[in-house]
Amino acid sequence: RELATLTRGGLMPDPGATTLTRHELRVASLVRDGATNREAASALFVTPKTVEYHLANIYRKLGVRSRTELVVWLLRSSDHPARAGDAAPRPG
Repeated sequence: RELATLTRGGLMPDPGATTLTRHELRVASLVRDGATNREAASALFVTPKTVEYHLANIYRKLGVRSRTELVVWLLRSSDHPARAGDAAPRPG
């Protein structure tokens, strides 16, 4: 339901790629905290183009179109870490 709110205009998440990679999670976390692409690149010791590449993959996987939608998605998903790409809680 939360994703439906963010997918106005028909943009849908890629159903085959619902989890983010470790690198994508690091980029998403920095963006959530307000970092620019250049700041995220510096923090991760990569180029700004690499950050752009990861952001494009994140947007496609989550079905969002902007940094703002990404941050909203991450904040709404904070109660469900597995949806944000973190490891799911282990049973028992």
